[in-house]
Amino acid sequence: MKAQIVDGVTLEICPNCAGTWFGADELKTMLGTSQAALSDVERALPHVEQRLGGQSQMLCPDDKVRLDQYHYLYSSPAVIHTCSICGGFFVAATELPKMEQAHAEAHMPANDAAEDLAILTAEHGNFMARQRAFQGLFRTLSTRSPGWFA
Repeated sequence: MKAQIVDGVTLEICPNCAGTWFGADELKTMLGTSQAALSDVERALPHVEQRLGGQSQMLCPDDKVRLDQYHYLYSSPAVIHTCSICGGFFVAATELPKMEQAHAEAHMPANDAAEDLAILTAEHGNFMARQRAFQGLFRTLSTRSPGWFA
């Protein structure tokens, strides 16, 4: 692993596979300072072709324990290998574009969902106001002339 500074954060990059080791809060720090952080990391890596295997066979460079394999943001196609002890994780070079896409998609629907919720709330409020108006009308009609409603 070779240390390389990207967006002010020192990352460990494997010269053989172009994978990147992120410490526990390094990606969070990078994404907090720049939305293009993953693109910056990707530009710093050599081009390497990598295939996804089954269970992670990698060891944590800090704790020397086998890494656990997870999907980034739970359901994205990007796979990360994480250390259950120190919280660090390894991302293969080919996974960075997938992470960037998943990150962008995760933030776009949230805005759309908030807008949809606001529209639905307004529609529900209008519906309830119409229901109260009808209830008032029926109450008035039923008290004035008995027999209008059976």
